[in-house]
Amino acid sequence: MFNYSKIIIVLSAGMLISCSREVQQQNSTAEPTLNESPNQKIINNINKYWPEGTYVQYFDNEKYIYVERWIKNEKVYLMEGCYIQLQPFMDTLFRMWGKLYFKDEIIKMIYSTSMNKNEIEFVLSKNQDNEFVFENPFQGFPSIMKYNFVTDSTYEVLERGFLNGVEKETLYKVKLLK
Repeated sequence: MFNYSKIIIVLSAGMLISCSREVQQQNSTAEPTLNESPNQKIINNINKYWPEGTYVQYFDNEKYIYVERWIKNEKVYLMEGCYIQLQPFMDTLFRMWGKLYFKDEIIKMIYSTSMNKNEIEFVLSKNQDNEFVFENPFQGFPSIMKYNFVTDSTYEVLERGFLNGVEKETLYKVKLLK
């Protein structure tokens, strides 16, 4: 088994710098904070369960890795992730950016990717303790994203929706990099 620790540390540092710049830009906006909401119970659950840190998932006998970095300020949680091919050579295949925030009394999640620069908006439709479900019925795949925070260092993301008229479901299990 090849040791990818140094690669992951370098990638995490770059992602942290990128997310930090985004946090500085977000601090200047006039949106409500994640502490000022009529949905205070949900906000409390987000603050309790939502991850901060660098998370990873390996695929296909460690030929590929997904790295995700979440950071939080008082207004928003920000995420940057990338899917990287490690063998036979290293290459970034896919990048994505996300933002979890509160606006107009609604909790929203917005994603954009290196393949599609348009932002895709999801709205929180359900929260029960450590489980959060976001939906966008106008999005093909995924149209539903369910986050389940299994432990303080592991969470799962179940993506569901339709791709080319066929129902699809993908489960990701992401672990904190220590």
